[in-house]
Amino acid sequence: FEPDYKRMKWEEKNAYVKKNKRLPGIAPGKEIENNGLKTGETMKGIMLNVEENTLEIIDLYQIIQKQNEAILELKKQVEKLKEKK
Repeated sequence: FEPDYKRMKWEEKNAYVKKNKRLPGIAPGKEIENNGLKTGETMKGIMLNVEENTLEIIDLYQIIQKQNEAILELKKQVEKLKEKK
């Protein structure tokens, strides 16, 4: 992905899904029922969502790793405090 790649923040995507009852880039169910599935557009929407979900997963793992490092540091500090008693 390019450094300037813009994607929806999770809050924006959440609001979009709640409002539209579908993922961004995917046609509404009624439109598909009435006009058929436009394979190219649908695949583009699916790939967009897969790519963005992958980026979100990477971000979450980075957050988890930082939190785990902070937890380990806090555990060390707690142990040091216990030793002083």
